[in-house]
Amino acid sequence: MKDDHLESREPAFFHWMFNVIVNWTYIFVSFSSVVYVFNLAVANQFSLTYTSLLLVTFILAWFFVGSRQHALSLLGHD
Repeated sequence: MKDDHLESREPAFFHWMFNVIVNWTYIFVSFSSVVYVFNLAVANQFSLTYTSLLLVTFILAWFFVGSRQHALSLLGHD
């Protein structure tokens, strides 16, 4: 007897795994952007422009990483 439940789960697993990989990629890019802007600020001796850019980048990355962590927790719950 053929089990139809396994066939319907395979596409769902690949879709789930794709979403996990995309969320982790977004997190990695967010951290990388903070590191990049920090290095720019260091190279320009923390001038006002680069310090404010670093602050804005850090705050945006903080909220973005938090939202991606929440999305990962929802994916883990499923």
